[in-house]
Amino acid sequence: MISKLNSTLVKPYFFEAANELLYGRYSSAIHIMRKIRLLFPYYPFNDDEYIGLQSAYGREIAFLWENELTDTGISIVEEALQFFPRHAGFLTLKAQFLMKQNKISEAELYAQKALALEPYSLRAVQLLRRILFHQGKYHEGYNIWCRLVPQEIFTNSNNLLQDRYYELQIALANFAPEKNTSALALARALARFGWEQEAKIVLATF
Repeated sequence: MISKLNSTLVKPYFFEAANELLYGRYSSAIHIMRKIRLLFPYYPFNDDEYIGLQSAYGREIAFLWENELTDTGISIVEEALQFFPRHAGFLTLKAQFLMKQNKISEAELYAQKALALEPYSLRAVQLLRRILFHQGKYHEGYNIWCRLVPQEIFTNSNNLLQDRYYELQIALANFAPEKNTSALALARALARFGWEQEAKIVLATF
């Protein structure tokens, strides 16, 4: 058990890290947290301290993603997962970075892990859908998305997207890899449904 004296010694570091977070210096806040782990390896973080650490990682990773710093992003998100191995958001972020590196199979693994923890995570579902489309698993990608949306919504006659929903279903049913016309029809249906990225993936395959 950590002594009261050691606990008193740790707190100034957390105040410093909190100040760095306040001013948006997330990398610096993470560096201070690393220093705490190094100097006080047996110090048990309390809930607020873990939340601060999680926030620092999350914001730094988001910054790295926005600035397309993929290699550094992978390194930081792996570090974050050492602290938070069951954090669906960090697992999804790692899958995103892996996709950026064109490591599709590894990306799928992490996206699946994220969904196992949070089955209705929109971000994870959208990412896994795109991963499956990259693998040519169009029906699986569509079915992953269906878990989030009750089908009654699209079959309701008052829904203005009803015709686009049926068009997409028909295009999926008629898709045949050997027929370019079916790929074009699927891409058109996907774009009309609002899945422009998935439409581009289909077109890039043929």
